[in-house]
Amino acid sequence: MEWSEEFSVGVRKLDEQHQKIISLINMLSDNQDDAHLFISDRDNLLALKEYSTLHLQYEKIRVSGFR
Repeated sequence: MEWSEEFSVGVRKLDEQHQKIISLINMLSDNQDDAHLFISDRDNLLALKEYSTLHLQYEKIRVSGFR
């Protein structure tokens, strides 16, 4: 998957975070056919989980500030 301006939410920091998440997902996808990259995939999956958790916390705070 490639980032597209169609995905933009119009908030630079959120868009940058969304781009990073797509990049992490792509790393997993790129390695799916290479069994020897299992450890790398595990590390990438952990990074995706941690980054997504931080992103969702930030997004929740950001959205709650608009109410």
